[in-house]
Amino acid sequence: MDAQFWHDVWHRDSLGFHQDTVHPLLSQQLTKYLPDANSHILVPLCGKSLDMLFLAQRHQVTGIELSDIACRDFFKENKLAYSTDNHGPFKRYSSEKIVLLQGDFFEAGRQWLSGDFPQYNYVYDRAALIALPKHMQQDYVDKLIQLLQPGDQILLITLEYPDNELQGPPFSVTEERVSELFLNHKVLKISQTSLPDGVFARRRFNVSYLKETAYLITVNA
Repeated sequence: MDAQFWHDVWHRDSLGFHQDTVHPLLSQQLTKYLPDANSHILVPLCGKSLDMLFLAQRHQVTGIELSDIACRDFFKENKLAYSTDNHGPFKRYSSEKIVLLQGDFFEAGRQWLSGDFPQYNYVYDRAALIALPKHMQQDYVDKLIQLLQPGDQILLITLEYPDNELQGPPFSVTEERVSELFLNHKVLKISQTSLPDGVFARRRFNVSYLKETAYLITVNA
């Protein structure tokens, strides 16, 4: 799986992973785990997620997204005025409370993410980690940790199903795998939900079980 895979997904409009509403876990159960108002939240591999609109009600939001189509569609579909400019290795889409950086997440550095906003101190990952195959997951986590400071937090939502019953993406990430990936950091499991009828976002999976689990991860020094 490479960058071209995801560019092709957006060109074909094969957006089975896109949720047409704000994620119910975020809006109904996880709000109490969000940071204080006016914090700066980073959303990696953000797509055109409506969760960013929800977060922007009380926070500044920076998303990182590979696809130019996703960035343009996010602002157009939500009728948000925006401007564009070049920002380091990224093309930057800017609105009042949401900035999307279009480019490769692995090229991100703290200097490119601060921009005109205050320093970010929180990450929301609803479908980034599970979009990556196992051999890329540790690199993703390591990069994420590089962008954060001790005490910063990550709200992570994963998907779990029997590995032998489905070939991702999205990929199954177990509780044991999360602990392994964030080995030196504090991992708190805060919720787990069974998804009825194997429905995830716009897709239905023929698997014996499908679970969504949320974790609050605190970065250690």
